[in-house]
Amino acid sequence: YPRRGPHSQPQAVTVIGYGFQQTELLSCMIHCVGVHCNGANIIWEVTHEVTFISSTKLVCEFSAMGALPSPSYLEISLDGSTFTQSDQAEYEVIGAAEGLVAEPRELNVEA
Repeated sequence: YPRRGPHSQPQAVTVIGYGFQQTELLSCMIHCVGVHCNGANIIWEVTHEVTFISSTKLVCEFSAMGALPSPSYLEISLDGSTFTQSDQAEYEVIGAAEGLVAEPRELNVEA
């Protein structure tokens, strides 16, 4: 968490899971796969700036990386090369707001 962050700022993402180990090559990756990436697996960023908290909690530090296709996914590696491939965590890197729409379009206030 959080599940999304702004494209223009570095991001610290807390990952809750299990089986994490403190290794020298502990890594986090954000990537896109499937129809949102023209059927390809595109790696947006891999970071080794990972803080090991416990076997169930990590914090991944990502640099500002621009808006990414949604959904993008966050994965973890203990050895820097083999990343998780099950239970991929969705993560959105979002751009600046272009408009705001509220639903429903009417507001009922009672006193």
